[in-house]
Amino acid sequence: YIPFNTGVHMKTPAPLPPQHLLFQKKVLPFNIIAASCFAQTPNETVSLYDVCSTRDGNIVVSDPDNSCLRIATGTGENSKKITGRLKEACQPKAVAYDSTHDRALVSLHHNEEYSLGRVKIGRKIAFKEMKLGKNVNPIAIASASCTSGGACCYVTVWPKSGDFSVHRLDCNGKFGGKLDVVKIPQGIDYHDSRYLVISDLKEGYLLKTTPEGKALWDKHADARTPGILNQPFGVVILPNEYVAVTESGNHRVSIFSDIGNLVVRFGRKGSDPGEFNNPQGICLHSSNQLIIVDAGNRRLQIFSLESLELLQCD
Repeated sequence: YIPFNTGVHMKTPAPLPPQHLLFQKKVLPFNIIAASCFAQTPNETVSLYDVCSTRDGNIVVSDPDNSCLRIATGTGENSKKITGRLKEACQPKAVAYDSTHDRALVSLHHNEEYSLGRVKIGRKIAFKEMKLGKNVNPIAIASASCTSGGACCYVTVWPKSGDFSVHRLDCNGKFGGKLDVVKIPQGIDYHDSRYLVISDLKEGYLLKTTPEGKALWDKHADARTPGILNQPFGVVILPNEYVAVTESGNHRVSIFSDIGNLVVRFGRKGSDPGEFNNPQGICLHSSNQLIIVDAGNRRLQIFSLESLELLQCD
């Protein structure tokens, strides 16, 4: 599944050496939240696309089919579910948490116009919109703290012109430069040590780079091998600076070390716990949990980093 038609042929995944099979692991989630739990009426069909987590423990999920954000106050079965309605007929897709301003950032598509929404989550949902124009199609968002003390975000962009790139925007949505470091950027995350990790949808690999575009992983690292990933979608940097990425094409999650070596893979196509059907958004929750949008199965699967043996650094 590719969220938009890029008009570019995706790279066929490269055959991997047999030892890579050793990295496949069966991992079960400690909890699953079905999309139907967010429905406001028995007949409402909820779609799930991307996810982020706030400092208060709220889980924010975009629902493009219903023009809203779905919010859970935690990962437990009894967590409260809230629906935040946005502009009518808009499609919210990518979401990210801006810790500097304690708000969610969300990409919006409405009547051929693209924008970023700033959403304050409390007893009521406060929503403000930043227009981006007709030729700036934001695919994924990474919020960042800037050296000036303010905040900015990095957005992977798929314009109609085909000039795929990563844009840097300030806290008001003003353009501040772009990076042309991969063929088709998809998922993205930012670390406060001033680096980004970006997935290349076309070539099927990850790139760790400075905001200025300097590659930080060795060119022979597993993560930089073209075709090691099949339609990489969401990217998240873990507390030990390992990187987790959802693979929509392989219906699994792959995790790489801080130097880009493959550490573990889990999941396969299916609907049982620990299996996926088109996994998309991914985020870190409460510093020790991994939340994955299992879009095809219409659910969130929540995994403990302890079960993946990823709480300690090497």
